[in-house]
Amino acid sequence: MTVEAIVRVGLAPGTAPASFERWSRSRAMTRAVWALAGDDDYELRLSCPGLAELSAELTALRGAGGAARTSTSLLLREVIARPSVEETSPDADPEDEPFHLAHHHTRHARG
Repeated sequence: MTVEAIVRVGLAPGTAPASFERWSRSRAMTRAVWALAGDDDYELRLSCPGLAELSAELTALRGAGGAARTSTSLLLREVIARPSVEETSPDADPEDEPFHLAHHHTRHARG
């Protein structure tokens, strides 16, 4: 069973963003990485063969990856997938379909 997760990451003091980005690009289970403005520094989308592999990836993220804290949500199902704003038709009505993402939320801190 494939496990998909969204992981919010706060970098440890002294972890350079370029170093984290290079490290995350090298990870086979990383599907996407977004740099954020706000309380967290990055958001990752992970795709793992199972829960044990997700757990190992989170441990690596908080170790060699340089994350001080992570917050993980498991993706249950995709409700809607839309193209980015630049790719949508000007006639598209964003209210046509509701957007809801059900997830399980856990917090992890390196300590």
